Amino acid sequence: MLSPTVSFASFIFLIAFFLQKIVAKDSKQVNVDEFPTFGDKNTKMRIDITKDNFQLLKDSPNSITVFHTEWCGHCKDLAPKLAKAIEKSTTKNKFFCIDCDKQPDICNQFKIERYPTIIGRYDDIINRFSLQFTEDALLHFDTKVAEDPYIEIQDVKKMDALLKDPGNGFFLFFAKKNDIVDKNFIYAVKSNMVDIPAYASHDVKLAKKYSYDFPSLQYLHKDSKKNCVYKQKFEDKTALARFVFLMDTEFVAGIDQDDYEKIEEREVPVAFYFYSEEKDLDAFKATCKSLESKFKANFVVRLLNYDSYTGYEEVLNLPKGVVPALAIHEMANNTKYPYKGNFSAASLEEYFKNYSEGKIKPTYKSEPMPSNNNGLIKIVVHDNFIQEVLDKSRYFFLLITSPQCKFCKEFLEMYDWLAEKLKGVNGIVVGKMDGLANDIPREANAKLVCFPTLYLYLKGEENVTPVSFEGNRTKDELISFLKKHCKDLSIPDVSMEEKDVKKEIVNEDKEAEEIESDMEEEL
Repeated sequence: MLSPTVSFASFIFLIAFFLQKIVAKDSKQVNVDEFPTFGDKNTKMRIDITKDNFQLLKDSPNSITVFHTEWCGHCKDLAPKLAKAIEKSTTKNKFFCIDCDKQPDICNQFKIERYPTIIGRYDDIINRFSLQFTEDALLHFDTKVAEDPYIEIQDVKKMDALLKDPGNGFFLFFAKKNDIVDKNFIYAVKSNMVDIPAYASHDVKLAKKYSYDFPSLQYLHKDSKKNCVYKQKFEDKTALARFVFLMDTEFVAGIDQDDYEKIEEREVPVAFYFYSEEKDLDAFKATCKSLESKFKANFVVRLLNYDSYTGYEEVLNLPKGVVPALAIHEMANNTKYPYKGNFSAASLEEYFKNYSEGKIKPTYKSEPMPSNNNGLIKIVVHDNFIQEVLDKSRYFFLLITSPQCKFCKEFLEMYDWLAEKLKGVNGIVVGKMDGLANDIPREANAKLVCFPTLYLYLKGEENVTPVSFEGNRTKDELISFLKKHCKDLSIPDVSMEEKDVKKEIVNEDKEAEEIESDMEEEL
C-alpha cells in the first residue's frame, strides 16, 4: 500500500536525485491489452505466475522475475527489450512475469513498490535490477545472476599463474567447502554481483604452501598498493559482503542515485568532501588516491560540488557555507564525524586513521532542551531523547518529522487528535521530534528513512527494538497499531463521530501523481 512520504535520502539529495527518487508507481496510464507474451516456440519463453503455480517460482533457484501492471507505460516499453534478451539468453535462468494488479499478495510478499521491478535469484540470494532498461543491460544482468560465485583452484600450477599476474584484481578465498564461511562468501559475491573475478580453494595444504590463513580472503591486484586482506569475522556475512562491495567500488568518485542506494544498503561509511574550486578537488583526489590501499576496506570517499549540494553540509554537522569541507557519515546509525583540520596529506591521513581505529568521537546535533515539556505531545530533541523516549516504564510513540515536509504538516492534525485521544491512558506517552534539527542517538536503534516516521518504543524492553508504523496514516490504523502492541493498556476505539471516511479512503494512483507534483512545486 502506497503511503506518501518524502524519502530522507531524496530530501538531502533533492536537487540531484529529484526525478529518479519520486517514482513509486508509474502515473502514466497506458491502454495495453496485457504484458506481451514472448513466443511459445522458445524454450526460454516467460511464464506467468499466479497463486496456482507460485510453487514453480519457489522451486526455481535460478530465475529472473518481472513485476508489472497492465497500465504501466514503462512496462510496455520494457516488454520488447526483455523479449529480445530472453531470445538471446544462453543461461539456465527461467523467466517469470507477475501482474501485480492481478496478484497483489505475491507482489506484497516481495515488497514491490515500483513498476516494472526486475529481480534475479541465485539459490536464496536476491538481486534487483537497477540499470537502464536496455537489451545489453538486461543480458548482462541475466549473465551475472546465473554465473557461479567463484572458480575453484585445485592445483599449484593454476595458483602460480594467478599470483604471477593478478591483472586488474581478483579475490582469492580459502575455506572449507560448504561450511558457513564458504556460504557467506558466496552470498558476498552474488549479492554484490561483482565484476571482479573470484577464485577459491578448499585445500588447507594449498593455503599453507602460499602462506595464507585458512580461512582467509584477500584482494590481489597488479598494483600491490591496492592489495587488501579481509580482517573481520567470516561468520559475519554482512561485514564480508561490505568488504567485497568496497573492493569492487571506486574508492574516490562522484555520486549518483544508484551508487548512493548501494552504499546505503551495504551500510558503508562515506567520507563526503564538499568543494567549489577545481584546484582543491584535484589536490584532495590525489591525496586520497595515495591513501587508498590503507583505507579502502573501511569506507569510500564521495565528491560533492557545493553548488549542487548546498545545505547538505548542515546535515553532516559541518559549518554552513564553509568549503572545502569533509565529514564521514555512517548511514547505518546516522552518525557523523566532521573533519576539523587542514587538507594536507599528513592531516587527512591522521583523520582517516583515527576514524578507522575508533579514536574519533561523533558529533550530534540537538535543538535546545524544551523549558516547558508538559503538553500532550512531548517535545523530543537529541539531548533528552534517552531520558524521554527510552524510559522502560512506559510506551513511547514517537513522530519524527520535518518542517519542510508537506505530508508531515498534513499529519500533525491527526497526531494532535491521537494525543488528545490517549491523554487519559496511563502508561503511554506521545512525542515528536524534528528529524533535521536533531540527530537520533545510537542507543535508539532507529533509522530515519523517510518523513514522517513513526516508532513505538515498547515498555520493559531490555534490548531497544522500536516497532515501526508502516500502515496508512488513518485514525483506525493508528489505533489498531497501538492496540496490537500495547495489549496491557486500554486504548480507546475510534468512535463513529470521529471517523472521516472521505479523508481515510486511500486512492493510491492519485497519491502517486500528487507526490510528483507536490515535490516539483516544493523544489
